[in-house]
Amino acid sequence: MRNVLNLIRVLDNPLQDIPFAAALQSPIGGFDYNDLSMLRILAAELAGGGKTDYLYQVLLKLRDMEYVKECYYGIREKGNAFLDLLAYLRKKKLYLSVPQLITELYRVTGNLSYVSVMPAGIVRERNLNMLVEKAKAFAGGLNTELSDFVRYIDDMIRYDANPEPELSENGNAVRVMTIHKSKGLEFPIVFLI
Repeated sequence: MRNVLNLIRVLDNPLQDIPFAAALQSPIGGFDYNDLSMLRILAAELAGGGKTDYLYQVLLKLRDMEYVKECYYGIREKGNAFLDLLAYLRKKKLYLSVPQLITELYRVTGNLSYVSVMPAGIVRERNLNMLVEKAKAFAGGLNTELSDFVRYIDDMIRYDANPEPELSENGNAVRVMTIHKSKGLEFPIVFLI
């Protein structure tokens, strides 16, 4: 769910380097750590000793450069694909509701299919669907802005109002919790660490 939340933050404001870098490094962006390092090196080269641009601005400049060093070819290709995705979703943001935008994000990126084949895929898929339900509940039939929803989710995370659904009590799962949180609960097997 973090990958989707970071992409939503970037859709709201692409001039946030931490969510932008996380979205690039996710399966959605396709960058690895080496690519991000090279992007930062390019930012420093373009700045010429001055203040470096945001990653979003660096990718835009890389896209528009007439001549690119060979070491940046792969980054340019991945960056262009990511910028195209952002441009598409930012256009959709203008007329889709937040739940519809998240659903479109899932459709375009194939993220629901991707997480469904990962370990604990059912839970991951349920979490992503729960994000759409949270967006619907937040909107409550009103046309809310994406930035309002981002703040709402960030507040939920900040104040530990878990936006991810709990596993069912009958689920076959391992739960890690403090003794305080487990007070009053019964489990067939308990390990104290």
